[in-house]
Amino acid sequence: VVATNLADGATATASSIRGNYAEKYGPQHLLDGDPDTYFATGDDVKTVDIEFTLAGAKTFNRVQLQEYIALGQRVESFEIQVHVNGTWQSWGNGAKTTIGHKRIVLGSRVTADAVRLSVKSALACPVLSGFALYDDTVSGL
Repeated sequence: VVATNLADGATATASSIRGNYAEKYGPQHLLDGDPDTYFATGDDVKTVDIEFTLAGAKTFNRVQLQEYIALGQRVESFEIQVHVNGTWQSWGNGAKTTIGHKRIVLGSRVTADAVRLSVKSALACPVLSGFALYDDTVSGL
């Protein structure tokens, strides 16, 4: 069912956090459901890896991403990887372009215990506000 966010209960870590102010800009804000909080890197950091450790193995086929659009669309390209049976693998047909206000990445149904979002390039430091996982069993896509 698409209404259930399978990332609920996950924890997040990032390879870079703006000024090491984890409380204000840490990756946990991608999971809090609050559109007014966000994750950010420092001004000079335009690539970042954010790893989401799920609360147990989850089966999904959609990843939803959101930029904090009040500060503009920044991400130029990104890739999603999933952790399956102890190995990271590319998911969702490889590298993608922009995220914007909201992007839903479609992919094959997979069961993973972690997901990694790698921002490969950005116009300015990435500022992201949302991450969610869904298992769409209705659309047939």
